[in-house]
Amino acid sequence: MSFSLPIPKPPIAATLVSPSGGITNTTPAYTWDAVLDSAQGDAATWYYLWVNGPSGNVIKQWYQASAVCSGATCSVTPIVTLGSGNHTWWIQTWNDAGYGPWSSEMNFTVSP
Repeated sequence: MSFSLPIPKPPIAATLVSPSGGITNTTPAYTWDAVLDSAQGDAATWYYLWVNGPSGNVIKQWYQASAVCSGATCSVTPIVTLGSGNHTWWIQTWNDAGYGPWSSEMNFTVSP
């Protein structure tokens, strides 16, 4: 008897939602669309948040999807106070099949 098993696929890139543009909150929530199973890739089980500020990297942290996602939305609020100025952030996805691509960047400016 022959059989086959599905070959797991790495997740696709996440789509960022916020923060974007001008904000006044120095500890913003980072929100993105959950990467669920699709024809292009399997669901993400972990997300890597990377945030750069005016002086370089300010946040780089992995988050388990089951802890930060509810339905089709994921959100985290790191306990890191950002300084004034321009910031850029990205999310990288991961599952047991490997790393997914980095999201497109999203930019915001903190003006407390």
